[in-house]
Amino acid sequence: MSAFALRFASFLSLTALLVVRCSADESSSSEEEQKRPICDAAVPSSSNEMPQGFSIATMRRRRRVVDLRTAQSQRKKRKRRRRRRKEEEKEEEEEKEEKKKEEEQKKEEKEENEEEKEKDNATDQSVDGREKRSPFGISMKYKKDGKQLSRSLVNT
Repeated sequence: MSAFALRFASFLSLTALLVVRCSADESSSSEEEQKRPICDAAVPSSSNEMPQGFSIATMRRRRRVVDLRTAQSQRKKRKRRRRRRKEEEKEEEEEKEEKKKEEEQKKEEKEENEEEKEKDNATDQSVDGREKRSPFGISMKYKKDGKQLSRSLVNT
């Protein structure tokens, strides 16, 4: 016989045994057996039950592996959270520094503008006998001693 024929024959014999076992379970009429599922092979065992053919030590090893995996994944999650927190804190600090720099620049610009205005006002108020224009569009002529000679409106 070929290998295929042997495999097929073993498959048929296993299915025949399963069918016979399930039909035998159905034919029993006691209450305990009626509460059980029709076929034990069709129902997967829960994680707490020990499957046949495994020792208690192997089950403990399997549980240990699962526990180690969950612990490892939890550690990874914690590390990710820490990294995210650190990155967020760094970003917040950078934003604060940028805001401080912007505020300083604004203050410096205001100070420079005030200084320029003071300089402009000082030149307008200088007394050299020249004609100076005020920011309001009024032209004034002065003498050297500081007395005003004339005042006239100028289109600006």
